Amino acid sequence: MKNEINEINNTKILRFILTVSIGFAIGGVIAYLYKIYWNPYLFYITGLHVYFKLNYQFIDFIPFTIWGIIGGLAIGFAANKDKKLYMLLGGIGFGIGFAISVFFGVWSDWSSGIGGAAGIIIGIFEGISLGLYYRNSKSIGILTVCGAAGFGVGGIIGILTYKVTFVIVTKIISNELVWLIMNLTAFIVTGLIGGAALGYGIYYLMKLSGK
Repeated sequence: MKNEINEINNTKILRFILTVSIGFAIGGVIAYLYKIYWNPYLFYITGLHVYFKLNYQFIDFIPFTIWGIIGGLAIGFAANKDKKLYMLLGGIGFGIGFAISVFFGVWSDWSSGIGGAAGIIIGIFEGISLGLYYRNSKSIGILTVCGAAGFGVGGIIGILTYKVTFVIVTKIISNELVWLIMNLTAFIVTGLIGGAALGYGIYYLMKLSGK
């Protein structure tokens, strides 16, 4: 009986973490596709290119915010509650984290993923924002560590995956599709690892707080 209960609990934990992990991976894909296909148009349609000399990096917080929103939605689905609140907190955390990483100069561009330094900063603010759901410093601290570790490691492995994908894919495809596949792979890996770390932390806090 005890073994059966443990198996059920392990299944619940795994399902929760996988849901959040996949959600952040999907968010990374959508954010990247939005950035390369819609952000430039938004920049020109609004006329902002006139004032910012063709540099539209400053509005890249939009796809990052979308990434966080989708990740938050996945958390809401996994927890089966408060989807809108998790989406709000997820979007705020990613958007602010991206803005801070740009401000401190650790964000360069979208090529090869977000990288380790930007991943840590984005993960920190995502963790802080999601931790506010539990309204105590311990929860914020736990999710801050989970976010920083998950997206920091995820960012580094994402870059390595980008390079490995380049070696493999260029032997099969030899056009611009290569770069799309490479970058999407990096963002998927980053989202999977970062989401898994946050998912584990949130599940732990849910059980701890009874929420």
